[in-house]
Amino acid sequence: MEHLLVIGGVASGTKAGLKAKRENPDMDVTIITDEEFISYAACGIPYYLGGEVKDYEELIIKSPFELKTMFDINILTKHRAVEVNPKQKKIKAINLVNNTTIEIEYDILVIATGASPLVPPNLKLDAPNMFTVRSVSDAIKLSDYMKNNQVRSAAIVGGGFIGLEIAENLAKSHMDVSIIELQDHILPNFDNEIALNIEKYIKSKGISVLTNDQITEVITDDKGFIRQLKTTKRIIDTDLLIVSIGVRPNTGFLEGTEIKLTDRGAVEVDPFMETNIPDIYAVGDCVQSRNMLSGMSGFYPMGSTANKMGRICGNNIAADWEMSFKGVLGTVIMRFFDLNIAKTGLSEFEADRLGYDIETILITTDDKPKYFPGSNRTTIKLIAKREGQDYILIGGQVFGKGPSDKYVDTIATAVYFKSSVEDLINIDLAYSPVFSTPIGAVSLAAIVFNNKVQGKFNTISSTKFQSIKDNSEYILIDTRDEDEFDLMLIPGSKNIPLTEIKTRYAEIDMNKEVILICDIAKRAYLASRILSSLGFKKLWVLEGGIEAYPYELTSNY
Repeated sequence: MEHLLVIGGVASGTKAGLKAKRENPDMDVTIITDEEFISYAACGIPYYLGGEVKDYEELIIKSPFELKTMFDINILTKHRAVEVNPKQKKIKAINLVNNTTIEIEYDILVIATGASPLVPPNLKLDAPNMFTVRSVSDAIKLSDYMKNNQVRSAAIVGGGFIGLEIAENLAKSHMDVSIIELQDHILPNFDNEIALNIEKYIKSKGISVLTNDQITEVITDDKGFIRQLKTTKRIIDTDLLIVSIGVRPNTGFLEGTEIKLTDRGAVEVDPFMETNIPDIYAVGDCVQSRNMLSGMSGFYPMGSTANKMGRICGNNIAADWEMSFKGVLGTVIMRFFDLNIAKTGLSEFEADRLGYDIETILITTDDKPKYFPGSNRTTIKLIAKREGQDYILIGGQVFGKGPSDKYVDTIATAVYFKSSVEDLINIDLAYSPVFSTPIGAVSLAAIVFNNKVQGKFNTISSTKFQSIKDNSEYILIDTRDEDEFDLMLIPGSKNIPLTEIKTRYAEIDMNKEVILICDIAKRAYLASRILSSLGFKKLWVLEGGIEAYPYELTSNY
């Protein structure tokens, strides 16, 4: 009987072991992990901290008892693998309870050891009120600390998805929360105009967002508790410090085994999840992945990817047919209060860095007809690469209170199948006013994209506009109705409603660059078509309109 040994038991490890056991019930399967818990939903941890998930046990998918009694899989928790000997096909592990060492032989080995939180050198402290949040045990410790201590404020280092999810859930507990981010905007993998809109929304929830900043000194009291943080720009009082700046693969125990690792320490695998050593596989957050768009290897520690890898690996170990892992697009999504934020594929800056000939569009639109109750607005950005006469989709970003998951999944599917923007126009999507507008939001974005590349109008992004708005060569014309304009406007803009453009166009200097705006850019687009027919040449529509404008607005009241 073949013995399959899996090191690591959160997502990919248990998935690999279970799939192998289903394909070959006679296989002897053992999973060891250095954690107390096994097979849990790590992505749900922030919601346990905020109370949305009431009990940490709800995060446990399968207990060791269930895995043994239901699937006859042997489980060893609190055992840390410290050495792998591929020639003798055995490993050494330390029992973390009694500090004894054991050896386990295997026929096939799966490395699924995941990743650990990165902590900057100046924050490697033994402070009782400093935490990283990666495992259920981490979450329990942090939750217990918050319950047993008077925590009024929290500082979170890192403005990625995990940092934001933790910030949301702590803010819901009525804490004063600050996010400290080294880059010039949060969500560094998103384009600037998207991230700045999300940052604006986060601030509206009373959370401080401190970008282009980092901690330079930690000040503790006489009991070792962190009380103040000195950054490059300010001093922050805090009762709690959480570090969430990314992770590194847990592969230190593989050094000296000849198993190939990347410079970052991730295990190199082929599409079948095999390493360069026979009978050794690797899956999950300790593994490198291939980006399907750039073709380059990278580190993408995502729960969805880990589960897919685990299933493919288990199948290839035990089934009589092979599956391959195609790679990743980097599709991600999160909810922040009632804002849904998502991304797939390459961002504009990532595509530029790769030297692609690209075009982009950003629109704001309704997710349902405005007459239907519950209608919300969503902003969508498409990125496409020019190939001959076609534009092939390579990425998209979405935020809003509408169904961002539906939109990003549609875009991700199109990107995966190398669809053109025109394909998105013609795709047959479901429609009912209960669910959508007659032309779905993603198809509408593709239509606007085509209008732009066909030269029917020009656009300007909010970030580009911000850099030139004080230039006297530009005029800003707001095409909304007067009452809308007076309520909320971009400083320096002049109001000429769309209904009056044909009679008041002489008020606009034809020799200057004219930037047209409205709430979602629809009226601005129509105004640009009218002015173009009247001989205006230098016309620009502000992408996404005021709804997607992340900078200062004012009022005439």
